[in-house]
Amino acid sequence: MAVSRKNNDAPMGVNLDRLAGLADRWDARKSKSDDARSDLGTLAKEVEDMGFNRAAFKLTMELRNMEPDKRNDFLSSLNAYADKLGVFAQSDLFPGDAPAGVGPNGGTAPTAATTDNVAHLQGEKAGKRGDKIDTNPHGEETPARAAWHAGWIKGQGEAVRRNIKPIEAGTETQASA
Repeated sequence: MAVSRKNNDAPMGVNLDRLAGLADRWDARKSKSDDARSDLGTLAKEVEDMGFNRAAFKLTMELRNMEPDKRNDFLSSLNAYADKLGVFAQSDLFPGDAPAGVGPNGGTAPTAATTDNVAHLQGEKAGKRGDKIDTNPHGEETPARAAWHAGWIKGQGEAVRRNIKPIEAGTETQASA
């Protein structure tokens, strides 16, 4: 059924007389939005001209303006997806003789502490993904195995916290003795 402007037979509660004012406000804000978008494009070009990666800068700004909890969830998900899809998997371009300043640890050989940190992060990712604890890839009785295990426990805790739904008022049950 078509709405008639003459009879104002719009659905109940809709005042067609206010439509023109809303349309004017919309156009004004759209114009401001287009101007702001143009200004941001110019700034992004300036960022690129200074040698920064434009896309990385824009994503960093987006992350910076997120609420911390949402940012952490986003980054955890991004990390899990990238890990699962092998996005960051890359063979070592400089096996054993990486030039100084290239790669993790500035191109120096990894220390036991960095290996343990990497194992911890791998375990945390596995825990967040829901992998089983027996998927620990490190050898028995090694510090890396223990670090992976500790990371897995932390990842499991974060995954559980992310999935806990609050109880609605009035739905609590009392435990009976």
